[in-house]
Amino acid sequence: MPRFLKRAAYSFLLLGLLYGCQQEVYNYFDGFHNYMLQEHQVDVSKTKDHIYYIIPFSNCNSCQGSDLNLSLLEEQQIQQEKITLLLTGNLQQSTHRQRIRKLSNHYTTIQDEGNAIDQYPTGLSKPILLHIQNGSVKKYFLINDPDIPQVKEYLQNLI
Repeated sequence: MPRFLKRAAYSFLLLGLLYGCQQEVYNYFDGFHNYMLQEHQVDVSKTKDHIYYIIPFSNCNSCQGSDLNLSLLEEQQIQQEKITLLLTGNLQQSTHRQRIRKLSNHYTTIQDEGNAIDQYPTGLSKPILLHIQNGSVKKYFLINDPDIPQVKEYLQNLI
C-alpha cells in the first residue's frame, strides 16, 4: 500500500477515535452545576464518575413517565455510590411515596419539594439522566417514555 494511503487511513482512524471520545454537550450544565452547588452544596464540577437521575413530580402525581422511571430504577442493581436520585416537586402528594421511600434506601436521594430547581436553567421538563465524568457530562438523556429501553441498556452497560 502506498505510503500516502497508509497515512490517510491512519488519519481517518484517528479522527474517528477522537470524534467517538467527545463529551456530549448538555447546554444546561452551568445551570445544573449552580443549582446543585447553591441548593445542595454539591460541586458537580469535581465529580469523577457519577449519575444524577432527575425525576420531576411537579406536573402530576401519578404520571406514567414517573412510574416508568421508578420501575426502571427498581429493576436495576446499580452500585449505590454510582447514582443519585434527584426528586423534584411535591412528593407528599405523590402516589409513589412508598416506592420513593424504598428507592431512597438503596440510592442516595435528594428531594427538592420546593422546586428550587425551577429557578435555574436546567432544561428540566421531563426526567433527565446526567452521567458526569471528570466534571463534565459524558452522556445525558432527556427521557421520554419511549426512551426507557435505551436508558435501561445504558445503565446495564455500567454495571
